[in-house]
Amino acid sequence: MNQDRIKYWQVFDTPWGPVTAVGANKLSAVLLREPSDQEKAVLGQEVTKMQAVDSNEEPVSFGGFGAWLDAYIQGDGPSSALVQVEWPEDATAFCLWVWQSLAEVPQGTTVTYGQLARKWEEERGGRMAAQAVGGALRRNPLPLVYPCHRVLGANGSIIGYAGGTRFKHDLLVHENVLDHVRPSER
Repeated sequence: MNQDRIKYWQVFDTPWGPVTAVGANKLSAVLLREPSDQEKAVLGQEVTKMQAVDSNEEPVSFGGFGAWLDAYIQGDGPSSALVQVEWPEDATAFCLWVWQSLAEVPQGTTVTYGQLARKWEEERGGRMAAQAVGGALRRNPLPLVYPCHRVLGANGSIIGYAGGTRFKHDLLVHENVLDHVRPSER
């Protein structure tokens, strides 16, 4: 991300709790909570739904995230492609591949860390451990839009999520996939 450009942030209310969008014309990050006071100083300027404009009076769109989030909440299963994103400049090719692969996991379905690792091996060659996939998912700057909550443990259990396993569980309930998901170990 170009650090010279002003960034903005906005908190959106969801049935699962607050979600914060960060960016400007493109979405650069999603926090699955409200930012802390310390983070607010780093994230840039806050915009509210009433403002929703930057210092030049241009709309702050976060790449269409608000409309995408509304569609997701309504259960419409919107595509990740509907949101214009800006990936971190220091993202590795592997991380980008993992994050972008998440867009291919439709709402209402899940994959395991191991399945993503095998997909890498099939497409790119070479061995890849499920733990490496988990490491890339921990660095996913755009959870929800690039749905790492749809990635489960080898035995189908709910493990590891930036927003916590309760948040992950609640998203999977929303997507009606819990008939084949094991209860999380909280």
